[in-house]
Amino acid sequence: MDTASVLSILFAIAVLGGVPFLLAALALVVFHRSEAAEPSRFIDLHRKFGNTVTALAGIIVGILLWAAWISWGDFEYPTWAIVGCVITSVIAVIGLAFISRWRRTGPFVGALSGLFGFSTVCGIQMAHSDDTGLWGVGYMMIVIGGGVVLALLATGVMLVRMPKMPRTPSTGHP
Repeated sequence: MDTASVLSILFAIAVLGGVPFLLAALALVVFHRSEAAEPSRFIDLHRKFGNTVTALAGIIVGILLWAAWISWGDFEYPTWAIVGCVITSVIAVIGLAFISRWRRTGPFVGALSGLFGFSTVCGIQMAHSDDTGLWGVGYMMIVIGGGVVLALLATGVMLVRMPKMPRTPSTGHP
């Protein structure tokens, strides 16, 4: 593969995946600022990893999931491999969500970074082995579909991790 092909693949990955990932990361930064304003409410003192460590762990986990389940095939995978990849991805995202000390953004950082690691190496593999030029569609389906599913999963974990807030009695005044 020549340099022009490699650059075109990297450009396509940057546009098709980089833009959604960048927008999601920016939203998480804004979300985290509101969370950091009330650390006593949103930090779990029993956890020691911040969002940076959670993100790095997520990228590594995403790459490892790709290596374990997807890297060995020519995109003709048996059903058990796809099911195994999905199940271990869900377990990994839940695990990443619980290592972060941040209760609200931690689950989303774990999910986003895991998806980033997985989809990037998978996209590179698809681009190298696809003769039709449709690898970008598959890559976008992984980024968008995986992003929606993992965001829902992260939302569920976030809700589980949030402390129960006591109800304030209603005074009856408007």
